[in-house]
Amino acid sequence: MSFSMQSLTHVVLAGALLSSAALANANDHRAELRVGPLIGGEDLVVDFHTTYPNVLGACVFDFALAPNVSTGPYDPILGIDLLTSTIIFRVVDSTGRDRAVVPTSAGDYGPVGIGVVAHFQYLIAPPGSALLASNVVSVELEPTPVFPGFLVDDANARLPVGFDTLAAGPVAAGDLDKDGAVDFVLMTEDDVFIWMNDGTGNYTDESSRLPWPSGAVTSALTVIDVNKDSYLDIVVGGGFDDSLTLSQPDRLWINDRTGNFAENLNGFVAAAGLAQDFEFGDYDLDGDLDVALGVGKEAHVSTPTGAARLFLSDGAYYPTFTEVTSFSTMTWNDPEVGALDFAAGDVDSDGDLDLVASRVDTSAIDGTPGQTNVLLINDGTATFTDASASLSPNLDDNTQGATLADFDMDGDLDLVFANSHATIPGNVSGDYYINQGGAQGGTEGTFVEDAASELEISTPADWIRLSTHAQDMDADGDLDLVLTVHDLFAGANQLLFLNDGGAQGGTLGVMKRQFWFNPGDFISFGAAFADIDLDGDIDMMQTAQGVISGDPLLGDRVRLYINGNL
Repeated sequence: MSFSMQSLTHVVLAGALLSSAALANANDHRAELRVGPLIGGEDLVVDFHTTYPNVLGACVFDFALAPNVSTGPYDPILGIDLLTSTIIFRVVDSTGRDRAVVPTSAGDYGPVGIGVVAHFQYLIAPPGSALLASNVVSVELEPTPVFPGFLVDDANARLPVGFDTLAAGPVAAGDLDKDGAVDFVLMTEDDVFIWMNDGTGNYTDESSRLPWPSGAVTSALTVIDVNKDSYLDIVVGGGFDDSLTLSQPDRLWINDRTGNFAENLNGFVAAAGLAQDFEFGDYDLDGDLDVALGVGKEAHVSTPTGAARLFLSDGAYYPTFTEVTSFSTMTWNDPEVGALDFAAGDVDSDGDLDLVASRVDTSAIDGTPGQTNVLLINDGTATFTDASASLSPNLDDNTQGATLADFDMDGDLDLVFANSHATIPGNVSGDYYINQGGAQGGTEGTFVEDAASELEISTPADWIRLSTHAQDMDADGDLDLVLTVHDLFAGANQLLFLNDGGAQGGTLGVMKRQFWFNPGDFISFGAAFADIDLDGDIDMMQTAQGVISGDPLLGDRVRLYINGNL
């Protein structure tokens, strides 16, 4: 193989090989990175975004070692000695950006299909915080095309007793006890479950780590390091309690740094309406994590409320959150509609986090089904301007969620919506939007629908899409896409799209449906992604919360798909 450590070092020094993932958890938006593809003759794209500007960064990389359990709470999960490993130091600029496009030549990485895997991890040292490490990313050099069926459900062998009758909704992945192995938190209608990884990808039920109140109902789940102590905390939304005709409170559970949790002494956000999404990010650029709260309408009460809300943190270990009242009264923020979900990202590359709000109106409040989704541009102080005119065309949709990610690797964030096509057909729905900066040569932060995308094509089997997730499922350096689906109609298909760049040898950003991925009919509100068996590729947990058209015996089963790509 002609690719050597010397040539890797040359490439890194030219543009800094960084890892791909967010620090601690993908939802905290403190650092998001991409690297790839590693294919001789194609540009190597490196892109690092963070809400910590002007910080020192360091990339640790290795060919020989697969990810393993680290030896201490602040060590990289690569598990290699920081004193002897290859480390390239970088400095993030004043906008929180470090991006490079490095040309390569055919043959730089050896023969096509060589299959060598490079592992990367990125560290930053923000002021006032401990050293923060990204997740490990593994990218195959000169990747071979993926084979159908590389995701295999191994739940029977790996998950605790009761996994097949759990009826779970949202699920989140994270290393709760800092042992280098990824754990899972799952939510049912009235309980929270914690499944701990033994280091080999097998799980035990240790839900006693979080003393969930008996009878308290739930609605949303996030795993996030809320107080910046480098340990993941857990946020649970309070569901609607039919017996009391009101929503339960939202709760923040603080990690005691051993993977056990106690409820925040200061309480958490006071939410009018039914909490559906917690989108954490440093919206006012003061160094701590604030939260945008997606809310559903409480239709069962006499005066239903559903305005989405924004809360700023005081940065304490037990944080207090203060509402930005001007956010909930913005013209777009109709309490009869609200926003079920937020996606945060710097869509215009000005160094702060913007928001995309997903909205639903199946009852046709305005006379026709659906609502337009909302693009909100941040001025850096958590003051937002409605820039929805920059979504073209901005169509009425019933949208359950959205993802901002750079699918075409041109340096700006593109946009995917999880839409219901039951009342608004796919051919008149806005599902996949391309940011017009970068390769498009237009204004960054403006979006144009790719009406020819396979995401826009739907049948009754995948009409109701509930969530969307961007992950590199085939380890070739570009982002693929998973959408979870409601099985209201027979033959429902959970959706996997592979990016046509990288191993596929086509065009970056073109998403191709993988029809071989069809795990059956069920209602799925959530999926979580991590390298749970530490073999270098991304595995996937998917929950099910009942069936309409499928087999009732399979409707409440948690699936754990082990990736056999590498």
